[in-house]
Amino acid sequence: MKKKHAQKTSRIALFTENERDYLHGKKSMSTVMKSQFHHNLDIRFNALLKDLELIHKTEILNGWKSTRAYRYTIYFKSMNYFLNLFSNIEQGYQSTLRHIQSGKGKNKKHRYWLDHSPLKDNKIDERIFNKDFLFRHIRSGLTDNDKKLLLAATNNQGILSTKMEGAITIEEIKKRLSGESKVRTNITQIKNVTKETFKDLRNFEIYSIIEKHEKRSIKSLNKKLSKFDSKIIQYFVNPYFHAESE
Repeated sequence: MKKKHAQKTSRIALFTENERDYLHGKKSMSTVMKSQFHHNLDIRFNALLKDLELIHKTEILNGWKSTRAYRYTIYFKSMNYFLNLFSNIEQGYQSTLRHIQSGKGKNKKHRYWLDHSPLKDNKIDERIFNKDFLFRHIRSGLTDNDKKLLLAATNNQGILSTKMEGAITIEEIKKRLSGESKVRTNITQIKNVTKETFKDLRNFEIYSIIEKHEKRSIKSLNKKLSKFDSKIIQYFVNPYFHAESE
């Protein structure tokens, strides 16, 4: 007797019928299925952004846009769907703290840096919403106060280096957080920025927002950047500008 193979369901927009049932809580997914779903969603969402930009640029669809504008205005103007899509998201800690050790005995020192390489991993671990997940590669040697300082440094752009060569001690972290040390890392500095600096004018607006809000809270910065695209929303982790060649 031949085995019946599961029938593929049609995909409307971003999700298949089975995926919609999962998101509505009607079906469950295994860890492997979730991982594949997240991977597929990345591909589809990035394609959606490209298609929306193509709709914006092309003149061939001017007739369609003119006659359909009334239908979609409420979503993109009144309700700000894309502006609010990534707002009020829970703080995640997918990146991980690393440390290097130097010296011996009383001269032993630990220096810390923030490793963002896990962000490139397609797998989404639900533990990322637990603050302790940030310290998963540091087994011992941290006091509760040290963890508070490292957490504060992680949540403030430019305090910790994202490269091992720039690792710093707890004492230096204290100085940077208090403002005693003015050294800031991971910030792209461009002198005499004007609109002519960037070929893509969106980058001028992005840079202006970063300059104004990067010393404020991450939530404030991300809220201002959220209208651009899904990569810009995580500027404080990895600053993606629009390609200047486009």
